[in-house]
Amino acid sequence: MDAGSLARINDKGLVVCILCSRQNGHGDDAPVRQGTPGGSAQRKYERRRQRERETTRKELPLAIAFVTVAALCAYFAIQILAAIVNDRHTAAPTKPVFLPSTAHEIGALFAIVAGVGMARMFWSRRQSTTAWATGAQGERVVAARLAKVASKGVSVICDRRIPGSRANIDFIAVGPTGIYVIDAKVVSERVAARTTGPIWNRGPVKLLIGGRNRTSVIEGMDRQVRAVATALRDIPATPVVPIKPSVVLVGAEWGWLQKPLRVQGVWVGWPKEMAKVVSRAGPLNQDVTRQLAYALASRLPEA
Repeated sequence: MDAGSLARINDKGLVVCILCSRQNGHGDDAPVRQGTPGGSAQRKYERRRQRERETTRKELPLAIAFVTVAALCAYFAIQILAAIVNDRHTAAPTKPVFLPSTAHEIGALFAIVAGVGMARMFWSRRQSTTAWATGAQGERVVAARLAKVASKGVSVICDRRIPGSRANIDFIAVGPTGIYVIDAKVVSERVAARTTGPIWNRGPVKLLIGGRNRTSVIEGMDRQVRAVATALRDIPATPVVPIKPSVVLVGAEWGWLQKPLRVQGVWVGWPKEMAKVVSRAGPLNQDVTRQLAYALASRLPEA
């Protein structure tokens, strides 16, 4: 592979993949964007939040009515309960179990609790929506860690769409030892890998996060690897470069001596260790990694 044949600097100071530009009919000066870490997840979050705000505005009268009814029902339920208790358990009319002021205070407290609970049902952010913002933040954490090893010959593109699908690839990092297809996930529980079948048929290794089976995260990597392999298929003079699926868990709990895991052929670890793996010395020089990254960026559009 001719190191100077696929990329150059145009008059605007942008790195250009010449081969990719010509094949796509854009001319020699078509730059290729690296992509925005977590961009599609952040946009998804903003769209969902906007829909939630619009729904909240439309349902505001109904929400206020439900909050008011919930508060009143809680208040009067306490008053009725206090009256029943006083009627059945008061020793003398002059010494009720619940004084009127006490019943009023308890009723007001329950009314506030019920009203706030109902308000949260209408106006709090849904977990399914905030998960997109959390995911975008996790991708930015991984991007920041990968940026620190750019000087070691690592070229990274972010947030690429898988052709013919709504799914995306979080990161493709081309380092001296190969191409790393990276999926970033934000978790907070302890991570482990083990077989779960009976002793006579243990079965494949499964990824457990917080004790729950999350092997589906691993199984989804095969599709991403195929997309990258297909994108490189028609590039002439491309060296045989291994494509390595990787899952980076941001915020996960790892044991003091725990090492990254290998689950069904997929590397699983944390951001700092991922950066070390990607930047290890290997046969690919920086010119080649840059050319491969820009070739992939031109064939896998931003999500």
